[in-house]
Amino acid sequence: MTSNFLADIAEDYKQLYETRENYDVIIYAGEKPNAEEIHAHSLVLRTRSAYFRGALASSWAAKDKDSGCFIFNKPNISSTVFEFILKYLYCGEIILRNQDRETILELLVASDEFGLTKLIDYVQQYFGENIKTHLSQNPIDILHLVAQHDAFNEIRKLSLETIGTNPDILFNSNKYLSLNEDVLILILKHDELEMEESEIWERLIKWGIAQNTELKDDVTEFDQDDFELLEKTLQKCIQYIRFHEIRMPDFYHKVLPYMPILPNNLFNDILRCYMVPNSVPLYNVFPSRNVNSILINKSHTLLFASWIDKKNNGHYKKKLPYSSYGPYFGNGNLHFNGNFVNFNGNGYHPNVSISNNSQIEDYEVFQVIKSRSRFLH
Repeated sequence: MTSNFLADIAEDYKQLYETRENYDVIIYAGEKPNAEEIHAHSLVLRTRSAYFRGALASSWAAKDKDSGCFIFNKPNISSTVFEFILKYLYCGEIILRNQDRETILELLVASDEFGLTKLIDYVQQYFGENIKTHLSQNPIDILHLVAQHDAFNEIRKLSLETIGTNPDILFNSNKYLSLNEDVLILILKHDELEMEESEIWERLIKWGIAQNTELKDDVTEFDQDDFELLEKTLQKCIQYIRFHEIRMPDFYHKVLPYMPILPNNLFNDILRCYMVPNSVPLYNVFPSRNVNSILINKSHTLLFASWIDKKNNGHYKKKLPYSSYGPYFGNGNLHFNGNFVNFNGNGYHPNVSISNNSQIEDYEVFQVIKSRSRFLH
């Protein structure tokens, strides 16, 4: 007969956490002069955390001669957050209800520093439940944080999805002008950013000008040095603008004035696609961010995609499954890629798999053509 006394063990460790009896570790959490002294047990820390297992090794750790305790100084972690960490290590408990956003984010960073993967996953899940509210209140700090820590991939994904479907959270004020370049690139690369490409371009130009106080807002006042400075600032970002998705009037009014900052091969490629029917772009080719239609919106395309793939209504809730080519017909001979179409007329399907007992009530004949009306909107 085998008995299980895990509950008793858990209760004993909880009591040890609360009393800190016979502690042999002293942690000074927070910045001086407000650092607080926290007590812990090296055996628990070593057992539950690879970070402390290494930090408490004899070759690293130094003991205080008077107390005989290991001494740790952690000015980058507040005492509140450190107590969260210790309660998790001792008791396997974490209660985040009623904690403010800054405390939760600090806990995430501390969990990453200590290599507490399961705690990171839990905090990300909890934080992600209200990600839209958090981003609405403080988008810049959150985006910078998730970009700096590879372990925060879940919040990073949720943040990009939320900004994608609600771009006003970030772009409806000048807050985005303080974004770091690497974070801005993450957003520009996002296929689900629901903004007109010409508007994204305008925001990028405004960001580039804001990074250089000597640049004027009016491009007509730019000289050659100004264009060179702006080109250098936006060099890594321009490649993620989907110029071929910009309608010709918008290109003329919004992009052409900044022609000196565009690579020559890219500019010539854009002109070729505007002027030569059925041209396929060679540069900056990405899936279309938006639905090129005045009749339907993205929710309609998600519904249609569910029908095409014979899925239940609402199967595709956020992202279209056609990330590379879009819908296709005739064994892939007709591909829709953004606003461009590729056709190979070799496909033939003589058997449409209809029962011999069926009868035809009506039929339609249709032709799929490439429309250039997008340039005339």
